[in-house]
Amino acid sequence: MDGTQDFANLFTDSTGELLYFIAIFVLYQAALLIALDQRQRSDNERAAGRYVVSLAVAEFAWLALMGGALYGVITDDEANLMPPLEHTVNAIVLVGLSWGLITAEYDGKPRELTLFGVVITLVLLAGFAYTLRAWDPDQDFNTQSYAVSWIFVPVVLSGLGILLLLTRYRFVADIPLKLVFFAVFLAGHAFTLVQLAADELDGDAAGAVRWAFMTGSALAIVMVYRMVIDRMTSAVEEVATYAEHISRPLKAINLEPRGAEQQPEEIARLSTEVKSVTAGTGALGGRNEAMELIKALGIMLDKEETEALPGQIVRAVAEAIKADIAAVVAYDDANWADILAAYDYSNKQPISGMSLNLGEQVTLLDAIQSRRQRKLDVTTHAEELKDLYTRLDIMQTGPTYFQPLTRQGKAVGVLIVGLPYVRRELRPEEGRLLESVGPIAARLLVISRTAMMTRIQAEERAILQIVENAELPEDVIEDSTVLAMRREMQENLNEAQQEINELNRHIQHLQRDLAEERERIRLLFGEGRSEDDDEAMSITQRIQTISVERESLQEERTKLSAALKEARATLAGAVADDETELYHTMIESMKQEISDLRSQKARLETQLNEIRAGEVGDTAINQMRDMLNSLIEEKRQVAIEKDALSGELVEARQNLEALGIEGGVEHLTQQITQLTEERNRYKAQADKLMGDREMLLAERRKLEEAITQEKAREEKIAALEEEISRLIQDREAFTKGRDSLKAEREALLAERDNWYSERARMLAHNDSLRMERDEVLEMLNEVNHERQELSTERNQLAADRDRSRVELKRLENERDALLARVEGDRDRLQELGSEGVESMTSMIDDLTRERLELEEKLLVAEQTIEQLQRELNHRRASTDSEEVQVEQRQHAVNMEVIISLAQELRTPLSVIIGYTDTVLNESVGILGALQRKLLTRVKANVDRLIYLVEELVQVVAVDSGDLKLKPQRVNLVDVIDDALTASRYKFSEKGIVLDLDIEHDTLDVQADLEALRQIMNHLIQNAYLVSPTDGSVHVSAQLLPEIQVSGDDSGPATYNNVVYVQVRDQGGGISPEDQQRVFSRLYRADNPLIEGLGDTGVGMSITKAMVEAHGGKIWLESTAGVGNTFKVVLPVDHPFNDYVSSPPEVSEDSQPEPVTED
Repeated sequence: MDGTQDFANLFTDSTGELLYFIAIFVLYQAALLIALDQRQRSDNERAAGRYVVSLAVAEFAWLALMGGALYGVITDDEANLMPPLEHTVNAIVLVGLSWGLITAEYDGKPRELTLFGVVITLVLLAGFAYTLRAWDPDQDFNTQSYAVSWIFVPVVLSGLGILLLLTRYRFVADIPLKLVFFAVFLAGHAFTLVQLAADELDGDAAGAVRWAFMTGSALAIVMVYRMVIDRMTSAVEEVATYAEHISRPLKAINLEPRGAEQQPEEIARLSTEVKSVTAGTGALGGRNEAMELIKALGIMLDKEETEALPGQIVRAVAEAIKADIAAVVAYDDANWADILAAYDYSNKQPISGMSLNLGEQVTLLDAIQSRRQRKLDVTTHAEELKDLYTRLDIMQTGPTYFQPLTRQGKAVGVLIVGLPYVRRELRPEEGRLLESVGPIAARLLVISRTAMMTRIQAEERAILQIVENAELPEDVIEDSTVLAMRREMQENLNEAQQEINELNRHIQHLQRDLAEERERIRLLFGEGRSEDDDEAMSITQRIQTISVERESLQEERTKLSAALKEARATLAGAVADDETELYHTMIESMKQEISDLRSQKARLETQLNEIRAGEVGDTAINQMRDMLNSLIEEKRQVAIEKDALSGELVEARQNLEALGIEGGVEHLTQQITQLTEERNRYKAQADKLMGDREMLLAERRKLEEAITQEKAREEKIAALEEEISRLIQDREAFTKGRDSLKAEREALLAERDNWYSERARMLAHNDSLRMERDEVLEMLNEVNHERQELSTERNQLAADRDRSRVELKRLENERDALLARVEGDRDRLQELGSEGVESMTSMIDDLTRERLELEEKLLVAEQTIEQLQRELNHRRASTDSEEVQVEQRQHAVNMEVIISLAQELRTPLSVIIGYTDTVLNESVGILGALQRKLLTRVKANVDRLIYLVEELVQVVAVDSGDLKLKPQRVNLVDVIDDALTASRYKFSEKGIVLDLDIEHDTLDVQADLEALRQIMNHLIQNAYLVSPTDGSVHVSAQLLPEIQVSGDDSGPATYNNVVYVQVRDQGGGISPEDQQRVFSRLYRADNPLIEGLGDTGVGMSITKAMVEAHGGKIWLESTAGVGNTFKVVLPVDHPFNDYVSSPPEVSEDSQPEPVTED
């Protein structure tokens, strides 16, 4: 029972309260943002809008609660304000959420429920004002009667909410989850009422109420999320239904005009809905296939133009699968397939595609025939990949997938997805997503292709109807610009035709008037002539004859003009680029005809006026003669014009025959169609040839670059050959030097034999001394061991004492600070802060002083080691074997003393590290920027001291023969990876690129794990130190069955079944005279540092000892001006037999081996 009570009161203590208030605020804010995002997608999202209102009320109420808490802390009146405020806010939040959940799907305006909610909110605010004034803050709120009233109000509201849900279930969606929401609030507050009735609840807060609000808030965000998912599902189903309806090919071809007009509007509407659905998929979590499919569909319907669908399809597929290249292919020929659209996702740009030869794309043809997804692999389909990406103007190749786009059992196209840049294969879920996109892309591709065919057919019908001078339906042409131009031209043509008809009527009227006047004149002359007046009679007859001939010539000219106009229109339509030029030609012809008719009209009017105004007599006869002459001249001009028109007509017909156009208008339409198709085909071929030309030019540029690179490579090879010749000369010089060293070595060996004989004579004198010295050494070892144990124990006790003092001081400071904060003594707080800073300053001074003392001790120890080493080398060369053994024992004692000193150094260093970490973690007070910087430097120097002490211990262990290994199966790849990971941050700061080349994921060797780690750390650290900024370090490892390594005078050594490791840097290399000192100890004053080597101490010496302890070998290859390559050979299986390193021999052979190049 106590456990249940503790769980119920989880959110009533100080820590739980903070978590509770923050969690509720975050939950309401998340639900509000989801609902607000859904509301902004459409103006018809009534449910999302009401969720926004209710969640905004809850959020503002909770902000008011948090503001009240802040006000209470500032005014020191928190205990009086917070209990009634929290209960009031809880009730208001419940009212707001209830209003939103109940009225979300209601079609009308819920005026009654809104008014009811406002009234309840006002009543709650009035109750809060009364409670704040009346309750007793000196007693717990839960022990007073006000608590029962405020707990009872949410119980009533929850019950009322359940009742309203049950009565309005027809208007409420997701009703089971909403019933659970109100049931949770009802249960939490009812349980609290039971606790209050049993006097089991103390304090000001109720744990069950807070648990109810936490659970209800989570349910609220779940309900909002489910509403968004439901909207998304509905939109996707609507899009799928519409795509199924409009993607039937037969119906798409036979679209009525109204349907054709409504199609872009419908696509635009669906595109808007899909965009609104996919806009928030990332916020709803989860990159699952359904969300990606919906997002891809939204991108496909981004634009409502049907000609843009192929481009949107490939862009959607590329973004959904994160593919480098996406393309859609359609095939109308048995041997060729056209790339309708292609998209480069990596460069975010479209690709100009061309045709694919199906004879060279066997896998593509197989995908079309089998209607199954096929894959082009880099190894098995290299030729097909090369042909495909060459046509796409991409020089790289990679895994490629063909997804057939099928519609009603027939492949209408192929979706190509390639990854030439990343060169990876699609994951199983990406392959399934590609198959899921296929049906949608097929439907949209059918829509695009059908619209294109419909548009082509409409253009053909438009050309035919223009030639036949028929009325062109407006639904044939979809483009608004072309439609406006056609209407304008049609209006111009109609106006011109009307004007021509009007002028023809006027000319006919004038011709009738002229004929009447001529008849009147003829009668006039006929009534008044005499028998001797044959001249007048002949003039009349001549006028009639000329008039008849003139009319005949005009009719012939009219026919020839019509024929010539038709021939010119036919010729212009055959050679014009588009129908716009044809319209302009017709308009110009009609304008010319109008101009001729106007001039003819003006001439006839002039003649008629002159005839009407003339007088009968000699003047009339003269006028008639003049008119006769003009008629004869006009007849001659008409005949000339007729001949010219006949010539032009013959020329036009010859031009048409030369173009292959015969047979009239019907044959003209066929010829225009054929010419259009040929033009398109030739244009496609020209585009293809231009693409091939660009591809060949790019190939030529690449070949030129390759030639340039080849020349640079030959120059580099020549330089390398010169370098090799110089190295051969150096090798000969080294060989001569080695021979001289061999001679000196033989002389030294002879001298050593003489020293051995002299040492044998002295052995008898040293027996007694040796026994006594052994006893003294044993006693000294025991004393040193006891002293070391006591020193370690003393240091540990001192460290514990110091830490206890620090902890006591920290607790005292915290106690004084708390007392001062409770008492409100700000002066005391400042004094404690200054005391903390002073104590911290003194502690930093102590740490600095101790660090200086330790550095002095470490320096003394190094000098002692150096002195002992020199004495040991001197005694090895000057004493006999017995004395050497005695000296070795003395050296061992000295080594133990050094190890004891190192152990003594470890303890204070550990204490300093502990104190430094404690101060840096601000356990004893807040640090300033300068204090933190100083302490960081102290810590870095202490770490450096610890590293030096460890190196000192390792050197002593190697020299004293105490290096013990613990062999086990170790994966060398993991060791290299750990070493690189530890140094990766330093490498990135310096801009050094790590190049790792390992053949296998597992390279198991029998070795000591810590020793391998030290070997790799030393090698990689050396490469880091010596490599320049923005350089590179190459690390490689491989398993070799056999390798030959150059060794000493005995010749090259052969290692079988080994792991071969190389670490190459760009440090500029090491001079040949310094290479022999690479694996020596570099800390001596008489042994200067080596240029080109990063190690400045004993790291390389320890590395060489570790490698040889594993039965391996390490050597150096250096190239002057370039860098160094450290090579290590480690046997996979080495019989350690609890290997213990042996101390250096007392002979000249113990000198370091010279490092030679392989």
